[in-house]
This record gives sequence, structure tokens and C-alpha cells, in this order.
Amino acid sequence: EVIRMVQPDGVLAFLVAMASDKAHLAFAKQLLSGTVGSLLKFLCRRPELILLTEVSIAGGRSRIALASTLKDAWTRALLESGADFVDIGITDDEKAIDDHDSCSLITSDPNKVMLASCENASIVDSVKLADQLLKSRSRDQPALLVVTGSLHVVSSLLAALHH
Repeated sequence: EVIRMVQPDGVLAFLVAMASDKAHLAFAKQLLSGTVGSLLKFLCRRPELILLTEVSIAGGRSRIALASTLKDAWTRALLESGADFVDIGITDDEKAIDDHDSCSLITSDPNKVMLASCENASIVDSVKLADQLLKSRSRDQPALLVVTGSLHVVSSLLAALHH
């Protein structure tokens, strides 16, 4: 309901990071069942982008769920849900800031959810990449990026925005 209130129209995207000890597949299925099922009907839309990233957990890297691990879970969940999606690959921190015009050909189909992962990048770089990928579809609609999966990803983004 918060999503509908804040952004009733426009593009919806998810930025997901989690700890390694969490149920990645169950989380992906739950989020997709909400967006593809009842939440989609409620919002009248689906996510355009699912970007999987990594953030430090409790100040360290030992509990981080790698973006590639999350991507495996989300790929499986998307396949099982029947969602039409395109896997646009894994981006590392050096590529995250670079121009992603090369992605415009594979991300231009508005009927497919974009699935991407961003390894070894800051949360700010992940947000920038999400923005670039959404803009690659050449839409002038406002977008809402839902940051989810862990309170650590939310707190990392809030800390980055505060500075």
C-alpha cells in the first residue's frame, strides 16, 4: 500500500541485498508472488528491474550474500513464476559507473523484467546503475526504486544519502 501511495504510476524497480544465511529463494518467490500476483493487480504493474547487489553486514563481508548467489535464486524464482525476463548480466564496480548504452538493445523490450547483479560496488553505485538501466528503456515516467532484502541495505543507503 505504501508503494501505491508514494508512486501510483510509473516504473517500479527492486534493489535487493541480503545476508548469506537468509532464505534467498523463498524471499524472491514471496516478493514475486506479491508483485506478479495480488500486488501487481493492486498496483497494475510489475517491476521493470530487479538489481541484486552486495552490502556489508554488521560492518563485515563474511555474511554477505554474493550477488551471483542472489541471482541464481531470483532466476529460479522468475522462471517458476512464469515471468518474462531478460538476464543482462553481472556488473562489477568498475563497470557500474560506465555508460550502459550497450544494454539499451537488450533492455529496450518493455514487456520483459530486467534482471541484473552488481558485485563489489557501493550502494550508491548500485542505485546509479539501476537509474541507468531504467533510463536505457527511454521512458520519461517517474520511477520508484524499492530497496529491500535486508535492513543492512536500507541502512547503507540511508547512511550514504546522509553523507
